[in-house]
Amino acid sequence: MPHAHAAALLAASLTVVVASAAAQESATVPPGPATPATPEVAAPADADPSATDAVKFTVAGGYLHQFTTDFDNSIGDVSIDRGYGVVGSSYRVSPNVNIGVRIAWEGGWYSFDRSSALSLGTGARPWHAVQGLQVGGRVGWKIDDAWSLSTNIFGGLAGESEADAGDALTFGGSVGFGWRASESFTIGGGVLASSRLEDDTLVIPLLLIDWKITESLRLSNVAGPEAYPTGAGIELVWSGLDQWEFGVGGRWESRRFRLDDSGPAPEGIGEDQGVGLWLRAGFRPTRDLSIDLLVGMMVGEELELSDRAGRELATVEMDPSPFVGCFLSYRF
Repeated sequence: MPHAHAAALLAASLTVVVASAAAQESATVPPGPATPATPEVAAPADADPSATDAVKFTVAGGYLHQFTTDFDNSIGDVSIDRGYGVVGSSYRVSPNVNIGVRIAWEGGWYSFDRSSALSLGTGARPWHAVQGLQVGGRVGWKIDDAWSLSTNIFGGLAGESEADAGDALTFGGSVGFGWRASESFTIGGGVLASSRLEDDTLVIPLLLIDWKITESLRLSNVAGPEAYPTGAGIELVWSGLDQWEFGVGGRWESRRFRLDDSGPAPEGIGEDQGVGLWLRAGFRPTRDLSIDLLVGMMVGEELELSDRAGRELATVEMDPSPFVGCFLSYRF
């Protein structure tokens, strides 16, 4: 997993994701987690002709708990548990071309306490368990030693467990470029377009930056945990200790999903968006294994309920909410 909604943010993630993985391999940066939300804006196309592994795989997962917080403009409160999973692979077709596929899943379990504006006077919780799944494919080209180009297509669904899958589908694609100015600085940009549930097509710019400021300090949006990437945000990372790195970062998160027919807005739309800020400690026991612990705060978070045609019915604003998370990824 935009007025970026579940599929779009996850898509943008997937886009930078691929970019992140490729960028890390070809940009001579410290071995850090790629990111399933690190869209490959245009990562250099895995273009090291001396590399021996033509096929690479990534498996990653994580869990995050967002502590109970009150609604600022309504009675009621909510806590949220999230689970993440990613499986991906890349294949080097030639020294200058690679292709990749990626499957990303996110689950969200919302525990609402007491009736709120989202209950629409019914006393029922607006939603409970939400699942998001996205499948993406990518092709990357190394144009020369400095420039690269990538294209991505993706499709996904997001909704409650009993929602109609056919009403929860979104599709899209992206195109982007990368410029490797030096071994310590890579930057890129692009554009992503995605359909949205009961809303206009989403079109957003994409940014890739990976700047090794010093031997131990790095500014990047391709350095977060594989299953909780920073593709939609940015992170400052310090790696001055052997096998450890520490980061401070933030990103905008947005999820839009289809509801089932049992709540106050049958077959309607739920939306959850806000800004996540965090501190991260990452442990790298081997080059391929990454373990990350996060503590942070969600700020400016809003929950919105709409009817099945996308017309807004109610919105609540949440007080700042602390969270903790743990992520693991392995590449082979």
